[in-house]
Amino acid sequence: MLVPEFMRTVRLGVTHAIRSFGRHVENATQQAMQDLAAPQPRLQAVKLEIVRAFSQALQRLTALSHLAQAARTVLKNSGQMQMLLADWDSIDLRTIHETVSRTCGCSAALMTERTFDAAAATVQGRSQGRVLT
Repeated sequence: MLVPEFMRTVRLGVTHAIRSFGRHVENATQQAMQDLAAPQPRLQAVKLEIVRAFSQALQRLTALSHLAQAARTVLKNSGQMQMLLADWDSIDLRTIHETVSRTCGCSAALMTERTFDAAAATVQGRSQGRVLT
C-alpha cells in the first residue's frame, strides 16, 4: 500500500503520510549513511540517487492521486459538471487556436481537429452512459 494506484481513492491521512515520507526519506538516508563507520562515497552517491528518484516519484504520485480524487468529486456531481460544460461552451477556441498557432508555429487546423476529437470522445462517453470517474 506504500505506492497506491493513483486513480484509486486513498484516505487523506494515507496520502499525507506518503507525501511526508517522500519529503523526509532523502535526508534520513543521508543521515544514516553519515553514521557509517567506513563511508564509501560511490555507494552513498548511488544510494542517494535512487532514494531521490523514489522520493520524487512518491511526491508525483501523491500529487496525481490528490488531483484524481478532486476531479472525481467534481465529475460525480452533475451540477458541477453542467457548470463545467457551460464554461467549456463559453470558451472562444478559435481565437485561442489562432493565438497559439501564431505563437508556436503550430497549425490552427490541427489544433481544432484535436479539440473536436476530444469533444467527440466526451460526447460519445456521455451518450453511452459512462460517468467520467
